[in-house]
Amino acid sequence: MGRKKQERAALEPVDSGVSGEIESILEERGKTHGDFLVQAWIAQELKSSAENGPNWPMMSADKREAIHLVLHKISRIVCGDPEFEDHYADICGYMQLILNNIRGKK
Repeated sequence: MGRKKQERAALEPVDSGVSGEIESILEERGKTHGDFLVQAWIAQELKSSAENGPNWPMMSADKREAIHLVLHKISRIVCGDPEFEDHYADICGYMQLILNNIRGKK
C-alpha cells in the first residue's frame, strides 16, 4: 500500500465501539482546526520553510520544537477558526517556554 493510501486509511473510522465518539471529536476539531489534509499540508510547508533557515541546524531541540508547534498552530488558524482563542494561547505558551529557558528559569 502506498504512503498516500496508508494516510487516507488512517483517517477512516475505527471499526469499534468508540468509532462514533471518534467521529464526533473529528467533526468538532474540523470546525476549529480546519480540514486535516489541507491543514497538514500547510503545516508541513511552513515547517519546511523554517528548516531552510541558516540558523536551524544550530538551534537547540526545544527552540526547533517550539517553532514547529507554533507553525502547526498557525496552520490551524489559517485553515480553521481564526477566532479560536486556544490557538493563540498555545502559541504564547510555547514562546514563553523558550523565553523561560533563555532567561534561565526552570
